[in-house]
Amino acid sequence: MLVVNPSLPVKSVAELIAHAKAHPGKLSFGSSGPGSAHHLAGELLNERAGIDMVHVPYKGGNPAMTDLIGGSLPVLFASMATARPHIEAGRARALAVVEAKRFPGMPQLPTVGETLPGYAIASWFAFFGPAGLPAPIAARLNGDINKALANGALRDALQKAGMSPTGGEAQELAAQLRTELAQREKLVKAAGIEPE
Repeated sequence: MLVVNPSLPVKSVAELIAHAKAHPGKLSFGSSGPGSAHHLAGELLNERAGIDMVHVPYKGGNPAMTDLIGGSLPVLFASMATARPHIEAGRARALAVVEAKRFPGMPQLPTVGETLPGYAIASWFAFFGPAGLPAPIAARLNGDINKALANGALRDALQKAGMSPTGGEAQELAAQLRTELAQREKLVKAAGIEPE
């Protein structure tokens, strides 16, 4: 999600973009580290909005959040789990989620894409097995994982942690992976991100 320090005079993605355009190169955004999904979310916002926020990499989301609530970092792309307690306590202001759809646990929070059509970057978890995993074993694991994700208590716990459990088939994951890797490769090259 995209969050700001409450002292920053913006309350929406549109206002953040206008503020960044009025102060080119002077506004910084933090992330959980170079090349992370959070870093790429900020670079994608720079690219799509035509702004120039400066990336400040951190060694994890919690140190970045500490600087955001302390006032030394104005903008942060963070996980829901890291940001939500500070949003609820009023120490941080949520502007939007970076995913394509609104988060069911905070349906009032818009997506960045509602302001910048086509903007979306996903952060997700998946189960992978070793190359050559026999198809019957892969199918059984897939079925068991989907069954677990259908469990109400597990779904509630994952949503409370800021995740939207979906499940699915291996072929769907492979297609999603190809699409997202191509998007991220293009973004990494455009932003000039170097391996560390």
